[in-house]
This record gives sequence, structure tokens and C-alpha cells, in this order.
Amino acid sequence: MLCELCNSINFVKANVDPGEVWRLGTFRRGYRHHRSVLALLESADNGCELCSVLCRAANLDEKKAQKHDRIHPESQIYCILKNSFNGDFCADVNGDLYHGRSRISFEQDCIKSSRMTEAFKCELSIFCEEDSLAANMDIISGRAIVPADSDEAISLAQRWIQTCLREHGDSCPQNDTLTLPTRVIDVGDAALRQPFLFQTEGHRAPYISLSHCWGNDKSSFFTTTSATLSERLTRIDLDEAPQSFRDAIGITRRLGYQYLWIDSLCILQDSHDDWAAESRRMQDYYKNAVLNIMAEAAESDKEGFLNIDNQHAFRKQRVDDEEIMKVQIPFHQSLSTTPSSVSLRNPPARFRDKLKMPTIWRGWILQEHVLAPRAIHYIGSQMVWECQRYKIFEEDATPTITQTYLDDSTKRFFLTGNASELARYLINNPNAKEDEEADPYDPCFRWYRIVENFMDRDLTFPEDRFPAISGLAREVHDQTGYTYKAGLWEEDILTGLLWWTYGDGVPPKQYRAPSWSWASIETPDVVHNGLYSTFMMTFIVEKPPSAGVATLISVDVETVDGDPFGCVKSGSLEMSGHWIPVADVNHDLKPEHFHYDMLTDGVIYITLDCKPEDAPEKKQEPDVSKLSLFRIARAKKMAGAFTWYALILESIFAADGTERYRRVGVTGIPNSFSSDEWVLKDVVIL
Repeated sequence: MLCELCNSINFVKANVDPGEVWRLGTFRRGYRHHRSVLALLESADNGCELCSVLCRAANLDEKKAQKHDRIHPESQIYCILKNSFNGDFCADVNGDLYHGRSRISFEQDCIKSSRMTEAFKCELSIFCEEDSLAANMDIISGRAIVPADSDEAISLAQRWIQTCLREHGDSCPQNDTLTLPTRVIDVGDAALRQPFLFQTEGHRAPYISLSHCWGNDKSSFFTTTSATLSERLTRIDLDEAPQSFRDAIGITRRLGYQYLWIDSLCILQDSHDDWAAESRRMQDYYKNAVLNIMAEAAESDKEGFLNIDNQHAFRKQRVDDEEIMKVQIPFHQSLSTTPSSVSLRNPPARFRDKLKMPTIWRGWILQEHVLAPRAIHYIGSQMVWECQRYKIFEEDATPTITQTYLDDSTKRFFLTGNASELARYLINNPNAKEDEEADPYDPCFRWYRIVENFMDRDLTFPEDRFPAISGLAREVHDQTGYTYKAGLWEEDILTGLLWWTYGDGVPPKQYRAPSWSWASIETPDVVHNGLYSTFMMTFIVEKPPSAGVATLISVDVETVDGDPFGCVKSGSLEMSGHWIPVADVNHDLKPEHFHYDMLTDGVIYITLDCKPEDAPEKKQEPDVSKLSLFRIARAKKMAGAFTWYALILESIFAADGTERYRRVGVTGIPNSFSSDEWVLKDVVIL
């Protein structure tokens, strides 16, 4: 049963264009609902199913209702439909984008109140059937979410793929004639043939790849080794294979493809030579796949990813979806006599919940995600399509760019330079201006953003730090011709040196990179966001460089296998520039000057990469007598002043007794803070 107000909701009137949201301080008026919160509660008590759902979802009782009405005594409740088919990409006051999410909100009109956050508000997801009146009128973009292994889900995935292949040629690469990886799984036929490992020997055909979490139980890993290769070439026993592999093989078959690439089965896991050779091709394997299946919600291969429902793990829900969806709201339209209705549910988990996804922390998956032109994310609560043009959530018929800002839009970092204007638009901040501090399409800028993302992730084997990002490094090299040096680019080396860790870095147990490389330390506690980030200073470095900055003499890196993108054995960086001992810059340095702040009231603050080994606190003073500053770059002029950036170096001595340095931090020096004691010097940093 519905009350009169709920039974007669005018969804056309409730639908508010995103461009009108909170415009000019006026409340975005929709459809008038109950006159007060107490009236809403009374309607629920009288048996209205929708009002009852709203009250329970908002955890509303009489005491809370009275409080809402006391704070906002003249605040009418409005029903507001939040979705858009063709409107601008416009965020509301809470930062939620309309595109790609259809919501209905019941909330008090209190925009002019200083206690707006204490107003009543209940927001649910709203959806309708594909061919319903609400859908055909472009009023409600929300759609039903079906089981991931259902025929309806497969049909939707096929439509996503075919639309991208047919219409996104300017932004989403495709080539069905490319050579297959060295080995792929021939998925066979569910009724006639078992899958088997196929050594391709130059065979050409489209294929699908899988991104997955292996899990922590190494004894249960299902892999191919030198001992099992001959068996795998004959058959892969699905009864022995973990559920995620069975799911991926089944999806590949039902999508109409014959070949599937899974790293653990297609690379010999006990052969260093095979692993080294295949890891060098990883860039092409993911880049050339027609689709990458991302098993986002599965913590291990044993779990599978098609039948995980993690919706309740992400959100505390006071009312189950099954109960909410029993409420059918009539959809009225004066020109139609055909009865129609819409349904509600709890807002499904989305990418904002990815912090709880197992794959978000896996280092290897970053390049798998970025390089694959198309992907379907199985996140438990729904499927999500993502290509270099669009991201589409199963819950909604409209595409969305949920990662509006370039810092997060890693999927679009490798659009080619000749992409169409639309494709170029998608990888840029929609709000960017011509005078932005950094060009979002600059390849090094994109690289720094990727490294920040990568540094947040975990690796089972720390020595994989370079291999796990090598595919992305090769892609930057292929697009630019730049020279890769231990995680940085020789052509932008001065800017690349300006990474920092807020003093939270941890030295690795074994040598991994020269001290000037970001890969030389672990960063378990560094939190990256749009304001404070590892490469924040790269946004504002002067380009081209001004007089007085360092110049590169040479940079030499020796890798373990001779692969310039692989594991590093040693490295050195020689530069010429202005140098000064720290003690000569400021004789009044205090322990509190050694922390992650850079400049305050003209005082130079030493920003160390790692805490001193014997120091429990960041602010403990290091041995100043061994430290020096080496000026390498200058920031753009801001507020009428310049800032110089300098590396903090610690003096060490090589085996032959020559003086060398290792990087221990970075700092900023105001232009007004000058000293006649700076000297021009060549330094070698190891």
C-alpha cells in the first residue's frame, strides 16, 4: 500500500537537470512530498510501504523526526530524481555526479539554513525495466542489476564490447590480427572439449586476459611449471582449477572467444628465463587483448568472482534490497494508458568502495588495468564496463566519467597523441583551463601520476618493484622515445628527482634502486591525494628550466638481466649545480625543523625521505655535519616569489676513497633566503 503522495509522484517534475543543482543559492525543487518529517513518519505508521522504507533506511523515529522539524520548522520534504541522460557532467553539493547513477532523494528544503547538514535526507537508487515507459521517455536511467553469470549479464557484456569495437576506434585500440601471446588457454567447449594450454607459435586471433588475486595460500596456487607443461598442453582439468579460472573460462566461452590469457597458467612459474622473457611482453599482452576480465572482489583464485555479493560488506544497510524492491511505485504519464512502475534499492557499491577491493592494493594489476583498452570489472555488487572512452555501471544506462580528475583517471593515460578531440577531452580535467600548472597530456606528468598510484600498492615479492610497472614504462618509451633510468626519465630527470615521502619512507631490506629513485624506499604510510602527493612539486617546476638550476652530466643504470625496464643492480647520477653544506645555510636548525613541512616563515625545513633508523619520531635531528643541499630546480613564481628545490645529500665515500653522495631528502628554499656560500660543484649520487 502507498499513501496518496507516494502513489502520485510526478517523476517528470521530480527530475532535476544537473545544471540547476543549488544554482544561485536556490534549492533544487522537485516534487512536493510530505509537509514535515513527522508527517512522513505518521504515513509510515499508517502502512505506506515507501514511507516505511524511507524511515527505516534513515533510522528515523519520533524523537529524531521532532528534532528535524524543530531545527527546520518550515521545511517541506521534496522528492528529487537525480539522473541525467544528456546534461553536463555536473557535481552536486556532495560531489556526486549525476551521470551513471540514478538516485531518488527525499529531503528537507533548508538550503538557507546554517544547520543544513542536520536536515532529513534519505537517498535510494531507482531503476526501471529497459523497455518501460520511464526508460523510453529518458526519465529514469537506472536499470536492474542481474546475476553476473546470467544470460542477461552476458548479453549486456557483449553489447558493451561490440559498441566499443564499432564506435570507439579513435580512443580504444583494436586489432584482431595481432599475434597471440606465447601461450594461451584454448577454452574449448563446455560440452565437447576440455580447455588446454596452446603454444601459439605466431598464431593470430583475438583473446581475453584475466586480472586476479592469487591469494595468500601458496600451496593452493594452480600454475604451470616445467613439470606440468606437457599435461597442460593436453588438458586443463577444470575440477582441479580454482573457481576464478573456471569463471573466466566460462565467461570467455559465452562471450564467443576461443583464447584466454592467465599469467599463472601461461608463464612457467619455475623458470626464471621464461618469466623474464614473458614479463617483457606483458605490455603487449594486456594492450592487445580485446578485453580484460578483472576479478575485483575475489581475494583469492579459490573464491571465484561471479557469485560474490559483497554489497553488505561495503555498506551498513538498515533495509534489505529484497524488501525495498517489493515496493513498486507507479509511473504516471498523461499521454499513456499503459501501466508502468519503477523500483528502488540500496545504492549499489561503486568504485568509491574500491579501497576494500582486494585488487586495489595489488601492484601488478595497475598496469594490467591501464594497458587493456577494454575491461569488465566484477566488483561483487554489479558489473562495471570501462574502456578509454567510457565507464558504465550496470546499475545505469548512461556512461559516466566518475574519475573526473586526471589524478585518478589512469585508464585514459595512454590514449595516443592522434586521438580525436573527444578522446583528448576525456583524459583532461573537464574544468582545466589553458593556464593550468601542468599539461595533463604530458607523458612525464602522466608517469608521475601512475607512480603515485603504484607506490600505494603491495607486491608479494618486493623485488618485483620494477617488473610490475615495466609494461607502463615501455608504453611511455614507445610513445616518446624517452630513456628510462631506474623509474625516472633522463629527458625529465631534474623534475623526476622531486619526489618526496613526508618522512614516512622505509628503507628496503635489500638493494633495489639508487637513492635518487623513488623505488629505493618503501612508502607504506604515504597517503596520496590531489593536494599532497609524492610528485606534488612536479606540478609547479619551471619549464624550460631557468638559470641557476642543475645540469645533468650523466646517468648510468645497470640492470640485472640487461633489460632497461627490469630489476636494477646499481646506478649513479652525476650533475653539476649549486651546493652548500646544510650547516652553512642555517646555523640555528632545531630538531623540530626536521619533518615533512617544507617552509614556514622563511625557515628551511629538512624533509627526510626516511626516519633515522634510531629515531622513533620524524622530528629527531639527523647529523647535520654530513648533510648538504644541492639545488636542482626552481618553482614557478607564486605570490611574487620564487622557491628553489634542492636535494638533501649525505656524504659517503666509495671504495676508492672518492667522495660520493646518497639522497636522503628534499627541501624548498625561498628565493629571498640567499647565501654567498653556495658553490658550483659536480656531485655523483649513488
